[in-house]
Amino acid sequence: MSDGRSIDVDTDIATAVGHFGKAVEIYRLADFDAPGLQGYKASASFQFAVQAGYTAAESALKRIMDILREEQPTGEEFHKDLVIRLSRPRTDAYARPALLTEAVAKDLLEAKRAKHRARHSYDDFDAAKAVPTVAAIQRLVTSLPAAVVDFRKQVDSEAGDDEFLPT
Repeated sequence: MSDGRSIDVDTDIATAVGHFGKAVEIYRLADFDAPGLQGYKASASFQFAVQAGYTAAESALKRIMDILREEQPTGEEFHKDLVIRLSRPRTDAYARPALLTEAVAKDLLEAKRAKHRARHSYDDFDAAKAVPTVAAIQRLVTSLPAAVVDFRKQVDSEAGDDEFLPT
């Protein structure tokens, strides 16, 4: 995956990691039950950081699919299908290893669910119910960049000097 667009993938991953890391910090330090603006800022900033982190991670996944010349999923389940598809190897003409381990995919899907809850139930945020999300995004801070690095190594070693793309 030595394609120049890998720079954009790395930028998206770094952005995702930055937002996920900030979300974890906010969760640990924030007083979600504080009255007025203080509690609102805690809730809003946490939810924004999770949404922004997931959006950046998804952008990286879409860029990787473009580099590999794979069509992106379509339809109502696009976001879920994107993660699931990249957690499976391909053995057809577009053969490639899985990008995401089962654990990384599970954590991304948890972040996706949190993004969905934030967008559709913003005023119902309950910090106590965010514990699984915080655990998932904390793991993603290290596991997501590692998954991309491992995938790149596998793809580049299989491709030799040529780009790992179907002909």
